[in-house]
Amino acid sequence: MLRYKLIGAWLLALCTACGETAKLTVLERMNVRSVRPELLDRLHDDDPGLTAELLQDPVVRRRNGLSGKIRRTGPSRRAARSRRAARRAGPTRSRRR
Repeated sequence: MLRYKLIGAWLLALCTACGETAKLTVLERMNVRSVRPELLDRLHDDDPGLTAELLQDPVVRRRNGLSGKIRRTGPSRRAARSRRAARRAGPTRSRRR
């Protein structure tokens, strides 16, 4: 019995129009041997240049039904968004009774 190793790859992207985060499929249950070694290396290295290329790739965009502008998201963007939201809320005051 042969066992094939399958790989899946996704990007997390932030919609600039509505602020929603989307999980975009790049590779879905593909045999690892059918993925170009250079692409596999770049995926493993989390290459930001590859991210930009994939977000503009018509095949990836069509597969995920993308129509608007998107940008990559990650922990640093989420943290910045949380800090901005906290600043907008202003200082919290506790009331003593």
